[in-house]
Amino acid sequence: MARTRNRQMKQAEAIVQASPQKIWKAGIYTRISVDINGEKRESLETQKLIALSYAESRPDIEVVKFYKDDGISGTKFDRDDFVRMLGDIKSKEINTVIVKDLSRFGRDLEEVSKYLEKIFPFMQVRFISVNDNYDSISPECDNQMLGIMISNLANDMYAKDASLKSSGTMKIRMESGEYCGGDAPYGYKRATDEKGNPTTVPDVLTAPYVVKIFEKLLAGQSYLGISREFNEMLLTPPRLYARTGKLFLNSLQEAETHWCASTIKRIAENRHYLGNTYTHKTRTSLLISEKNTILDKSEWNMHENTHKALISEEVFEKVQEIIQVKQKNAVPKKDLSQIVTHGKQDNKYIGIIFCGECGAKMTRRYSRKEKNGILYYHYYYICGNYATVSKDSYSCNRWKEEVIDELVYHAILKQLKAICNIKIQLERFNDDYYDVYRRYLNKEHSKIVQMNKKNESKRLEFYEQYVSGKIDADEYQRMIERVSVVEKELLARQKEIEKSSKMTEKLCKKNYLWLSEFTKGINTEYLTKESVSAYINKITLYEDKRIEIEFKLQDELLELAKKLEEGVVRCQMISA
Repeated sequence: MARTRNRQMKQAEAIVQASPQKIWKAGIYTRISVDINGEKRESLETQKLIALSYAESRPDIEVVKFYKDDGISGTKFDRDDFVRMLGDIKSKEINTVIVKDLSRFGRDLEEVSKYLEKIFPFMQVRFISVNDNYDSISPECDNQMLGIMISNLANDMYAKDASLKSSGTMKIRMESGEYCGGDAPYGYKRATDEKGNPTTVPDVLTAPYVVKIFEKLLAGQSYLGISREFNEMLLTPPRLYARTGKLFLNSLQEAETHWCASTIKRIAENRHYLGNTYTHKTRTSLLISEKNTILDKSEWNMHENTHKALISEEVFEKVQEIIQVKQKNAVPKKDLSQIVTHGKQDNKYIGIIFCGECGAKMTRRYSRKEKNGILYYHYYYICGNYATVSKDSYSCNRWKEEVIDELVYHAILKQLKAICNIKIQLERFNDDYYDVYRRYLNKEHSKIVQMNKKNESKRLEFYEQYVSGKIDADEYQRMIERVSVVEKELLARQKEIEKSSKMTEKLCKKNYLWLSEFTKGINTEYLTKESVSAYINKITLYEDKRIEIEFKLQDELLELAKKLEEGVVRCQMISA
């Protein structure tokens, strides 16, 4: 593991040394987990100023993004802005992460180590922890790693100790019936009672829509029907409303998520609307590395009449009966163990197919038909927004999976052929030009050094002649001007040689071992889930049957092809 990381970091250092003028595009990340007497924002601002001051003192760093996670534990790595930062790293908007200290990045030893030793080096991301005096491209970073890991272990132990203390406090609060959740359930808002304890009170803006949900379910309307109706009236979905307080959207495109059937079902089953508080529904423990675990209802603690009810118990129980009937009447899954199937297959495109019309993820669906004792499966993709949000506001962008498969398969073969051609060109360049051109450049550099020495001797000789009176001031000035012209020409030539030398070194095949690894061990005889995952980042489908495929390492391959073309042209000019 350490050898892999050292090799990756040496590759990153080689890139830095080859490009001394490189400007690193940095994102500053700040985080605080608790709000103590309103000091949270000041602490975030202090972290930002420390990191920004460091960046401003480094001419090779340009800060382009800021990220902050306000009130989120460092043991969690699904923080909103942390995830956004990773997305910006993948899209190459930033290639440097700066934090005040390592504890701001995270407090989980295993996760932080994974980012520092594997993920960031592989993605050639520079990581800077200001107070830890750590910079991943520094030659001393390997020596500092032990101290960093000890610091990280201390952070991990601190988080576990804090977890032990806070769990005791939380247990007391739960047993007293306080509301200990995050955002209040839709239809309520957080408040404090007369004793100053956290509770929830009805939200006059959203409570009527909770009542409508129960009324519509009693009237026989489906989850999907209610969610589509809310989307079409531009009612802000619960999570977005909790962040913005805005009841209605200006357009459906304003929100990344919308009302869906599962949201309606979750509200319909939430007993908080009866006026009771339920605690101890989940359990998390850092001490035994237990993630968030949902507990059985029998383990819940119920506290009655802790807040105003939005739904009567009679209505709530009737809706629960309707839900149970729906589940009972649902078509049971057919036992296919004894049936011959044709065309049934796993999803090869999980999370990577998007609608080109609205940007939503495409939803995979299937139809099946039995014929002559064989069950035939046919898969297709449809715009997720059209399927679940609104049929009026979004187009029915629909594609057969077999069509996608054929287009993707041939696109992968074409991409692999292009990669193969680049590998061949790289081999030819290294075999035919690399050593010869490098010797030529070294020879030219030596010539320029000698000519500079001669030029400097002439400058000194002319000065001695002027001091001794052999030439007058005008003649001396003319001679010095001629020397300066030659110096400028030599300097320009020297810069050109240095540029060519750096370009040549970048094209050394040792720097592109990843090119062989990229195409190694993947079966391309037919399209598989593994081949799609190995080569494709994103697929965009349009209603007019256009398809756009974003390949992995696409930018790197284009840049390599461009460098090879420029390198060959330069070498051929020298040979001519």
